[in-house]
Amino acid sequence: MSERALRAGVSLYKIPLWLRTPELEALALQLDISDIRTVRKQGITADIAARAVRERHSALLEYIPAHLVTPALCLASVQHGGDTLAFVPPALRSIDVCTAAVAQDVGAIYWVPDGMKEDICTRVIEAGLAAGAGDEWTRKLRGRHYALRAWVRVWNEDYAGAIGDATLALDYLEFPVNAHFLLALSYRALGRAFDSALEAATVLAIDRGFEPDWTADTTWLAPEAKATLSAADDEALLRGLRTHPLALSKIAQRRITQAMVDVAVAASPDALAFVPKKLMTAELQALATR
Repeated sequence: MSERALRAGVSLYKIPLWLRTPELEALALQLDISDIRTVRKQGITADIAARAVRERHSALLEYIPAHLVTPALCLASVQHGGDTLAFVPPALRSIDVCTAAVAQDVGAIYWVPDGMKEDICTRVIEAGLAAGAGDEWTRKLRGRHYALRAWVRVWNEDYAGAIGDATLALDYLEFPVNAHFLLALSYRALGRAFDSALEAATVLAIDRGFEPDWTADTTWLAPEAKATLSAADDEALLRGLRTHPLALSKIAQRRITQAMVDVAVAASPDALAFVPKKLMTAELQALATR
């Protein structure tokens, strides 16, 4: 009866304990390795453990008895799901295991020991570069890895290093709002208010409700961008708009000149969304309708 239930797709969890024989539990694992969550621990072998950690996105390392959790098993687990680094015992979070985890899932950096974080990011980046240019997905992933190391450097208060990595990330990311935020935050920490304002304005122009990948205060973005850009002279604004055309969004409309509009739109047609109506020439209107 219980065997038929398992073969029909019933979870082992729903079968009463008094009906669960070692043979029935072995069958359950054969049919669905995720039942390792409910089998008796003494029935889990090294072979079963090895099979379990290769089940992508199921985080089954958590349910394997401690005496079976080896460095090789941990490495196999994070190669299939980087976030399972959370269940790797601290003593087994080696360079190889942590590198494999972050390469598979950048979010695994949370579980990497603080003193190893930057080194692990660098190893992941270097491995990606050694592998060659790759396809479009590889390029985007490389951008995420540079952005991740920028975050680590921000946490370590290496703001110059963070600026370098965030700038590199811009070359690879399709949606680079986090890289712009890292630049804004780092320039701000270094006292470069105007550069920070340009980046902050760009962040909010791309994503008005921006939330960073990792916890960080964003309440300063809009007020500091507006205040700093309001205090800048026209020459500085024109210079800034050549490289950060979306910063037009945080310049007071009464300050925006036709020259500013022309510079911003020439750098990015997306800046059209922030052009005051009174400065929308026939040429700009035609561009907007394309």
